Amino acid sequence: MTARVENSKPERVRLAALMQFARKNGLQIGIIGVMLGIWLLFIIGASDTFLKPDIYRALMTSVPYWGVIALPLTMVIIAGDIDLSFISIMAVGMVVFWEAYETTSSLGVAFAASLVSGFLVGLLNGIIVVRLGIPALIATIGTQFFWRGVVEVVRRGQGESLTLARDTVLRDVLVSKVGAADGSNMGRLAELDAIAAVAVGGTSMAGGRAKVMGTLLGAIVMQLITITVVMNNIQYEYAQILKSAIIIFAVFIQRESRA
Repeated sequence: MTARVENSKPERVRLAALMQFARKNGLQIGIIGVMLGIWLLFIIGASDTFLKPDIYRALMTSVPYWGVIALPLTMVIIAGDIDLSFISIMAVGMVVFWEAYETTSSLGVAFAASLVSGFLVGLLNGIIVVRLGIPALIATIGTQFFWRGVVEVVRRGQGESLTLARDTVLRDVLVSKVGAADGSNMGRLAELDAIAAVAVGGTSMAGGRAKVMGTLLGAIVMQLITITVVMNNIQYEYAQILKSAIIIFAVFIQRESRA
């Protein structure tokens, strides 16, 4: 009898540890379950597309790019703020890269100039929010339109390709990740994918705790939707509608869980 009780103790410990893990990571487990459910539905509905390796190659190519964008946004939202200007900052960085490369013909100088420009614009956002006391939402909406306007003025409303940097690793990276060679249009509607990835990943829009893995899983879900729409020749606007609905639903679930 004693031996039986002693043998059951390790099982209870393992069960308690498993339950604790499930409670701690319940949202991420739920995201994985939803992602697998969506994946199975897609396989059933479009087996010709989802049983080929091309779609998974495209998914693994695009997810890191959006993950890199969504992770800093996660840290901003954890602090209880929001930044909607990063799409314009991306465009500024790309234009600075283009202008510097056109002037110096040096990828290193152009890349460094692009990073410095992004840092300075971000620093300006911080000064407006912290020093002037303007809410981050209002400040970054304003700087979003301002820097987008600057880009349009500098480029005279026309995009530029990266043909000058062809046959280089940097051009391949930029074109493959952005999905187009038009640098000054870089980042349009990027905020929708990034915010959706953060919200679906379980980060509260009111600030608080977050999990990096949740954001990455959210990025996978968002890109799975995008690639599915593109590879099945469906208008991309339908993906935008679905992503918007997912953001609203994710925020609703967060509010209900806190209640």
